[in-house]
Amino acid sequence: MAQTSAQKCYICTDKYSVFYCYDCQHALCAVCRERHDKIPAVSGHTITDINGIDLSNVNSDKSRCVTHEKEYLYYCAKCSDLICGKCVTSSHKGHSFSEISEIVPGKREAAQIALQKLKSQINNISSLKDSVRAKHTEKLHNASHQNIADIISTCDDLETFIKSKRDIKKTEVEDNESIEQQCIDQFLKNTDRIHDQYVQVLTELQNVLCEKHDTTFYKLYTAIDKDITCLDDIPKEPTFPTVPFVDKKMLCKEILEYIQSKTDMR
Repeated sequence: MAQTSAQKCYICTDKYSVFYCYDCQHALCAVCRERHDKIPAVSGHTITDINGIDLSNVNSDKSRCVTHEKEYLYYCAKCSDLICGKCVTSSHKGHSFSEISEIVPGKREAAQIALQKLKSQINNISSLKDSVRAKHTEKLHNASHQNIADIISTCDDLETFIKSKRDIKKTEVEDNESIEQQCIDQFLKNTDRIHDQYVQVLTELQNVLCEKHDTTFYKLYTAIDKDITCLDDIPKEPTFPTVPFVDKKMLCKEILEYIQSKTDMR
């Protein structure tokens, strides 16, 4: 939750505020909070610690009807949206509606479920990255290293020609390893991007769940819920990289043919 800057009390204007009243949309010091609570007409207002909220959210137009500029009071079941008192008798006339507080618990439960799912998916992404980084790279390196060793051992007996053959075959395997490693790195990079998307939405969702004001929470969660549905799918583990097969018999044949050609020339 973002930290709020120090604000003076709206009522006395002398002391710094400690509380925030969602319904009045005013910051209050401790003394004025007591005075506020003694007024019967506002005794049911929602008040919270000002250090636990983000005023950029509560002071925005998220809690007011865009059409009538009135506070949201109800939830329209037909339109799945918050409405004000004027909406009831105008654009939403005849629709079934209820108190906002009646539908928010269900949304909070949905947010909690989404939070747990995101955590699980992020753990799966992390495990996938670790698996690919360890198993794929190791298998690629070991297979490539073995092929290089075979090429070198086959060519050690002959000096100039064998060295040229060795270097050619070695380069082929190393180039292949480089290409395959680039594929692995690209996969991990893309997975990192997806991981960051999930972490970002998770963080935003955690912050929204700290929001005490039902109307503000609903509007924020609705926006985040759309982001959740747009998250990329967790990628499947790619196939293991391929390493070019070294035909040692063919290599020996080429060496023998080279030796034979040199013998014929002589």
